[in-house]
Amino acid sequence: PTKYRDVGEVSAWKALDPIDRFGKYLRTKSWWDDKRQAEMEARLARDLDAAVKEAEAAGPPGAETLVDDVFAAVPPYLEEQRRALLDEIASRQGHAGGVGEFPL
Repeated sequence: PTKYRDVGEVSAWKALDPIDRFGKYLRTKSWWDDKRQAEMEARLARDLDAAVKEAEAAGPPGAETLVDDVFAAVPPYLEEQRRALLDEIASRQGHAGGVGEFPL
């Protein structure tokens, strides 16, 4: 952050970090402590590890989903490119380098 801003500015904004400030507030009220923090971090690490394993086990998404969830409505030029890609994949079925997926 100091490439574009001086150290003083960065330090001043770090002091205003809302997460740190809220954490200090919770501690002053005795609503949060190091034990709870450690438990939460351990739980989050377990949850994240489980989510990564699940995602890795699912394998790569199909080529037909390449632009899904990117636009509310897929633009015509991308729909055309998707059709061309799927046609190319279909033409390579049964050939070396293409088994239903784009060649690796």
